[in-house]
Amino acid sequence: MQLREIRLLTHNDLANAVDVMSKAFFYDPLWVYLYNNEKKRRKYLEKFFRVFLSVFINKKNVYGIGYPVQAVAVWAIPHNTNAKSKINSPIRVLFSMTKLFFSPFAIKLFKVFSVFSSFATLEKKYAPNIHYKLESIGVHPDFQGKGLSTKLIEPFISEAQMQNISVYTETLTPLNVGLYEHFGFKTMEERSFPKMKLTVWSLLISYPINGNHS
Repeated sequence: MQLREIRLLTHNDLANAVDVMSKAFFYDPLWVYLYNNEKKRRKYLEKFFRVFLSVFINKKNVYGIGYPVQAVAVWAIPHNTNAKSKINSPIRVLFSMTKLFFSPFAIKLFKVFSVFSSFATLEKKYAPNIHYKLESIGVHPDFQGKGLSTKLIEPFISEAQMQNISVYTETLTPLNVGLYEHFGFKTMEERSFPKMKLTVWSLLISYPINGNHS
């Protein structure tokens, strides 16, 4: 894989990576729903991503650009990783959060458990076989519009294409759908949560392109 500027992040990068993701997700619909108060949202975004990124750094799944980090992508790559454990990863992270934070934050997370659960359900439905998974991606606001997302996405899609392995992701942000479609993803399903005014888009690149996604 031609990683070029991409590097595998370590726990030494954690503080910078948390800062990047917290700022990138500040206006994410899920987080706006959870915390309308911006001060609280900032606080709990940092708490969440400190655990989330730690989990995936341990699995060597977190990639970044820059010193210090300017952009972060969490990729689950099918090396020796068990496919079932990958599918359940959002729920595992959720339980990690509730285990660590016996607070109103834990209650908030349980409030959106149905959303987290849908991530696993949709992934199992549309990418049941071995696949690459873009778990999360974020670019620091000061470096957006400089093509950093492309650098963190295209090499992995190319690698998956060479192996004839599908690539899967999901998003809760409407504007991201067009971005992913630009890279060749197709929307497989839109799952709405009317009471929360949230929608999950399930997106897939299936190889070979004309093959059946299942």
